Amino acid sequence: MSNANSVLVVGDAIMDNQYYVEALPKAGQDVKIVDFSKSTGGSAANAAIVLSKCGVKTYFCCSVGADADGQTFIENFKKGDVDTSLVRQSGKTGFTVTMVDNSGERTMLSYRGASASTMKVTQALAGRIKKVSMVLLSGYMLTEKSQAAFVLEIAKEAKAGGTPVALDPTPVVGSVGKTVLKKVLALTDVLLPNESELNTITQMVGKVSVPCVAVKMGSRGAKMMFDIAEYSRPANEVDAVDTTGAGDAFNAAFIASMVSGDPPQTWLKKGVEFAAEVVARKGAV
Repeated sequence: MSNANSVLVVGDAIMDNQYYVEALPKAGQDVKIVDFSKSTGGSAANAAIVLSKCGVKTYFCCSVGADADGQTFIENFKKGDVDTSLVRQSGKTGFTVTMVDNSGERTMLSYRGASASTMKVTQALAGRIKKVSMVLLSGYMLTEKSQAAFVLEIAKEAKAGGTPVALDPTPVVGSVGKTVLKKVLALTDVLLPNESELNTITQMVGKVSVPCVAVKMGSRGAKMMFDIAEYSRPANEVDAVDTTGAGDAFNAAFIASMVSGDPPQTWLKKGVEFAAEVVARKGAV
């Protein structure tokens, strides 16, 4: 694989503790856990691993803890052929507690830990931004003032060097400051929201003027607006087991298809197919 087919992913790396329950508990209620798993996670980390599985040379920029969980991330990235030269280790690795009910839907509690720490655009990072085919940014980093500045600097570096920028707004987009959101959208070439996130964005800033907008619609598949054309793709029929990581898989496969030179309709096809594979099993990737 060469830099002509490569992506730099910037975002969170969070340990995912998943608890499978028959139904989500109400306030004060005690419910039985029927199964449990612990794995590396975080939207950006999941996307990086899937991108590599799709045959794209993938570089990951993040901060993980200087602890056992952080080392597990490093080892898993290397096993997945994800370049870790831009991964920093300090503090404690963040984690999530995810409850998955019988329908496959999830509810999450998160502690970002090291992923919330301040980072800078180093010479090595700036050099990598110029060489990759695309930069994928995670919206989780836009909620912290110092990290938002970091993300905006990366986006500006990318635009200045002619590298396209993709943004996964993530479910926290409503917590992003309106000024920051407008700035990052102005630097974005590919926006990858789900329907709820897109509605939140339009309520905050009005019409979205991004060249390519691919919208994840869950069991109804996905749609895309690109180059004055609209595309759609129905979801693959699968028995949903766990929706964790489905959106991350869609983002990664979509981008992998895009940087590989496939036609636009194939971008959606690959994204929907990979998302379906994730939904049909337990775990994010």
